Amino acid sequence: MKHLFLLLGFLASQGLFGQDAGGMAVVTNESLLVRNYSITNEMFAFVKSGNNPIHGITIVLKGEPATSGSTVISAEINFFDSGDQRLNQKPAFDKTTRQIVANYPIEAFSGILEMIKMKQKKKTLLSFNFSSDAQQNAVRAFFKLEEAN
Repeated sequence: MKHLFLLLGFLASQGLFGQDAGGMAVVTNESLLVRNYSITNEMFAFVKSGNNPIHGITIVLKGEPATSGSTVISAEINFFDSGDQRLNQKPAFDKTTRQIVANYPIEAFSGILEMIKMKQKKKTLLSFNFSSDAQQNAVRAFFKLEEAN
């Protein structure tokens, strides 16, 4: 399979990991094969606040696990203005909802939207991936766009 990789990712560290019952480092790998998506563009503010409104864009990806062992069925990708504290939140995978959540700067939106559009036009596979490694104390969330056979 020919690969065309467009990776936009975050790498975060700071202890959010644990160990399994045997004391081994916990490693999580989830990969979502994107089938559908929706985009929400919102502006919100608190009514009794003097603060400026907050702008945010969210892309919700839906699909199926792309690899054996993956259980993910959706991803929520949030885009915020630079300086927004939510950009400091680490990507996460919620085992209960089977959803990956990641926050990106608003500047990354157009590049990610182009990947989604490219997936719609060509025979490509778009996946959104999450991995965590307790031994390295890091998490990673990234897109991968591949040419289909």
